[in-house]
Amino acid sequence: CSLPHPPFGSLSGGSSFLSAPPGTVPPSASHLTPPSPANRRAALQPPLRLAMQEGHYATSTSGPKRKKVLEMGAMQRLPRVFPGHELLSRAIKRTSRVPEDLTIRNSRARGRKFAAEKIMYMSKELSKPVGEVLDGFRSVMRKLCPFEQVVVDLTVRSRELAGYGSLQETLALTKELRKRTVAISKAAAQAAANAETRVQAEKECELALAEMQALWERDSWVLEQLLDMSRELKCTPALSSKLSTVVLVGSPNVGKSSIVRGISTGQPEVNNYPFTTRGMTLGHVLDQDSGEQIAQVMDTPGLLPRSDEERNEMELLTLASMEHIDSVVVFVMDLTGGSGEKSSVEAQLTV
Repeated sequence: CSLPHPPFGSLSGGSSFLSAPPGTVPPSASHLTPPSPANRRAALQPPLRLAMQEGHYATSTSGPKRKKVLEMGAMQRLPRVFPGHELLSRAIKRTSRVPEDLTIRNSRARGRKFAAEKIMYMSKELSKPVGEVLDGFRSVMRKLCPFEQVVVDLTVRSRELAGYGSLQETLALTKELRKRTVAISKAAAQAAANAETRVQAEKECELALAEMQALWERDSWVLEQLLDMSRELKCTPALSSKLSTVVLVGSPNVGKSSIVRGISTGQPEVNNYPFTTRGMTLGHVLDQDSGEQIAQVMDTPGLLPRSDEERNEMELLTLASMEHIDSVVVFVMDLTGGSGEKSSVEAQLTV
């Protein structure tokens, strides 16, 4: 059975740091029950999709055009974040290989250029990857579909509760690390280029390289934090806009994960205790004859009979999938009474 998409309101507990355009109209039930196998795939295509192809505007039946959004699965496009110690080690090694320009006969001029080039090379090896990471995060975050915007907010909130900084703070600290690295190199390179002697130029170079190394040894931990956050965000299921989606919703331990394992390629953990599912698992339903993917089914964390204000991040992920994903919602129930106290028949009906 399919359920309507109720207006749950803000799932992130307040205003988001990401602009979240409103959801679109879900497909009608007729598009989810194909009349015959011959036109099965055509009938499974909903008329409106929340996750549009990259470069196209999210459509609406009325109103102005919306901003461009990436296809669902944009989290997989987040840039690769390198650990700070790895970038520093690589920068030191490559800087030591910078050649001296032997075509310059004057020893002082040659020493000035050599020192300045080593300083700027070290700075480039450190700052360029960080700049690419910052640009990549900004590019992806500006074009997220509403569901993934909520996922980001909930992931960040969960990390904040665990004692980590927010995504905004982490990106700001990363930007500051890059800014200070560039500032050190520019001042030192100018000093080396204007040095009165070759020895003085070499001294300026030595001090600058040591200062950048000390800065990164002290402050590059922020890249480790950004790396951890990136890994969590990339675990978001990458839904295909070309396949119809079924979202399984229900109380804990009622068999949602077993259904996903039984009808799709998904392999969620299955155990006989509540809250086994602590994230979302996506599986694909295959055509028995051709083996082609014809639909995708998602397992969600269990819901308890309580108000939205009392729900934890796992439950809010389930609500977000119901509200923002263009899908059929199937409410799974276990009427045997064997799903535990928190998932009694009465509790399931209340949910």
